[in-house]
Amino acid sequence: MDVKTNESRENYDKKAREYEKTLDGKYTLPFNMYLSGHVPLNDQDRILDVACGNGRLLKMITQKAKVEAFGIDISEEMVKTAQEENREISFYVSEADKTPFEDNFFDVLTVCCAFHHFVDPEAFLKEAHRILKPQGKIYIADPTAPGIIRFIENLYFPLLKTGDVRIYNRAEMKDLFDRANFGVFSCKTDGYKIIVEGCSK
Repeated sequence: MDVKTNESRENYDKKAREYEKTLDGKYTLPFNMYLSGHVPLNDQDRILDVACGNGRLLKMITQKAKVEAFGIDISEEMVKTAQEENREISFYVSEADKTPFEDNFFDVLTVCCAFHHFVDPEAFLKEAHRILKPQGKIYIADPTAPGIIRFIENLYFPLLKTGDVRIYNRAEMKDLFDRANFGVFSCKTDGYKIIVEGCSK
């Protein structure tokens, strides 16, 4: 496990039990709400939330449709908390780019407020493409900022011990999705959120 991923693991292990009361928990709630309201789902879809935290997004989603839900996270404490609170969902400790799932397994993947923690986002997107069914969808909601602010934040991230790596703009996201061989890409910003959708070939 690389240094930044280990920083993320340690950071979220400490916050797991009280996550929703923390600043991180409060900050990510609007992202959770956005995805839960905008990801189209059909009954019996198989969905994976990557970097699922305490399972809050999946809990919201499973109240909308009768899906088969899975979550992965690098934080063992987050996974324990998520499983205790969501018995009907399957959770696993796993890095985002090295999942335990077989090819063409999922209909939908979500990533909420975690993409900026990924040290190798291209490797993650290639793994996402592998485990998605043909025409499967991936939805990412992540923080973004105007150019100069984003530039300063990205310079500052290496100094933090929270696992943050980089925030992206639309052009950078499109390049990553193209390199991972996704067939369809759309991206928009909504205030401080960047919302990305991809479709596997």
